[in-house]
Amino acid sequence: MKVILVEFYGMHNVGDDLFIKVLAERYPEYKFKVIIRRKFSIPFEKYKNVEVLESPELNLIEKITDKLVSKLGFKEWERKNKKIQMWKKFWDLSIKNSDAYLNVGGSIFIESKSFSVQQYLYDYKIKLFRDKPKFIIGSNFGPYSSDEFKDKFKLIFDEFTDVSFRDEYSKSLFDENINVRFNPDVIFSMDLPYVHKSLKTIGISLIDVSQRDMLKKYAVSYDEFLIKLIKSALIKGRDITLFSFCEGEGDLKYANEIMGKLSDNERCNVNIVSYTGDLDSFIVEFQKMETMFATRFHAIVLSLIANVNTYPISYSKKTLDMLDGINYKGEIIDICNLSDVNINYLLEHENHAPELKNVIKESSNHFLKLNQI
Repeated sequence: MKVILVEFYGMHNVGDDLFIKVLAERYPEYKFKVIIRRKFSIPFEKYKNVEVLESPELNLIEKITDKLVSKLGFKEWERKNKKIQMWKKFWDLSIKNSDAYLNVGGSIFIESKSFSVQQYLYDYKIKLFRDKPKFIIGSNFGPYSSDEFKDKFKLIFDEFTDVSFRDEYSKSLFDENINVRFNPDVIFSMDLPYVHKSLKTIGISLIDVSQRDMLKKYAVSYDEFLIKLIKSALIKGRDITLFSFCEGEGDLKYANEIMGKLSDNERCNVNIVSYTGDLDSFIVEFQKMETMFATRFHAIVLSLIANVNTYPISYSKKTLDMLDGINYKGEIIDICNLSDVNINYLLEHENHAPELKNVIKESSNHFLKLNQI
């Protein structure tokens, strides 16, 4: 049995957990050693071909020391170095009995002011796996602001067996890298069970924009839009479900804040479904919706493959790139212009659904090279 060491964003985020679900069900003959904190491993316990490798973290004393060092003004590098050495030791041990390395995820190449241990350690991981296949699947590149950042990854990607982005724009940034390609998002290839739609239902996938530096300025208008959408839908006799895709990123907290701005009578017909690790039951509840106003990237993808009447709420370039890549011609709600949206019109009409047959087929091409190990 081939053993693949998998690095991904394991924080009980529906989209990222779906990546592991797709891998585990697609390759029962492979064993996936997934790097994740134990408390976030619940979604994968049912898979016999998934082994959890607990990611390293500072112990209680080290965390307290780390905070004290920070307050006392010691050199930032000394703090970073402790984490770097901890992770190097982890990677040294983890490579044993692994046949390949796979980094699967969406927005995993963002240039940020904050320090990323895993981005810093790419060269180290490449050296460890120098004689073994290395893959990056399902990501987009950016946002980034410096050529230095892009040029660094141009060299890193050269060392990989295969880099399969999820959008053409990301691929175009690395046209000189012959091992870089693109295909539609991995989740388009996922098989979904049949679920009967609940009549007169509307789902809303939301995010807490106030916690995102680039989106904070839209917090008030996003708030007002969602409240108006909910109230208008309730007047038309619809039942509403707010979907929290990632509690750790504030989805559930924000959903409860929205609920708090509704009257007691209005709350009677508004429900919250929060992802806590049971992917299958979450997906079933999601598929029951007749219509979805989807802010989360993978809420849009799931809605489309589940034949839900979908209204994407775009807050980033990655969403627009994805929709453009599947030749989407329907209405797109722009978070920059929420005051212009005619909510009553949207509630009375079905959005244009793209033809996904070829998209689904092309999405599976992400795995062409992984099939060959």
